[in-house]
Amino acid sequence: MQINLNHFTLIYINTTHPGNLGAIARAAKNMGIEDIRLVTPKANPQDEQAIANAAGAVDLLEKMKIYTSLELALADCKLIFGTSARTRTLNPTIVSPEQILETTRDNLQHELTKELKVAILFGTEKSGLTNDELNLANYHIVIEANPDYTSLNLAMATLLISYSLRQQVHKQAMYSSIQAPADVANSEELATQADYSSYFHRLEQHYRKIGFIQHSMVIPRLLHIYKKAKLTKKEIDLLQGMLTADIKQE
Repeated sequence: MQINLNHFTLIYINTTHPGNLGAIARAAKNMGIEDIRLVTPKANPQDEQAIANAAGAVDLLEKMKIYTSLELALADCKLIFGTSARTRTLNPTIVSPEQILETTRDNLQHELTKELKVAILFGTEKSGLTNDELNLANYHIVIEANPDYTSLNLAMATLLISYSLRQQVHKQAMYSSIQAPADVANSEELATQADYSSYFHRLEQHYRKIGFIQHSMVIPRLLHIYKKAKLTKKEIDLLQGMLTADIKQE
């Protein structure tokens, strides 16, 4: 099975301006991406300005799914790309928009299914993704822009990334096919974001209880390490079991 645009979801955090939601819907529909998720939006997708800016993409405004937390919005995602013009102290591996498909294929070629989801994460209009939000990502998308002025609005970033992704998908369909290796039946399913969240909630509680956590960067640094390891479901289940054994020894 080849990667297609339906495998991708665009996720926006705390979007403030209704006009931006309309422009996002229009840009996404132009490029053929329909799964749009909003995390605690301050703007209403059914606002008159959103509808006006969406033009012929009002159907995508109506389909936008609203979540009360980023954790819930990412729960079913196997791979996460965060978008930001700024690098951070704990920074996921940087990729360009042109590398999204290849990176996705390298990570997920053994488990491509119709339901599989890859997230592309966008922050707020004012300040983008926070350090903690970007730290949830496996990869950090950087758009090569004028270094003296790298700021892009949400619709611009959506259009540039979605256009690049659409070209990659079409090129894949025309010139190549994904050949599953002979041992594909023995490959293991990667952990979802929900798996990571469940484990790290328990890990943080345990480490706080035993006094290991002395400053705020401990858990983000651990998450950064684990994300780079590309854990499978079986591996994170093993870690859960080890943690349970440790807790029982208290």
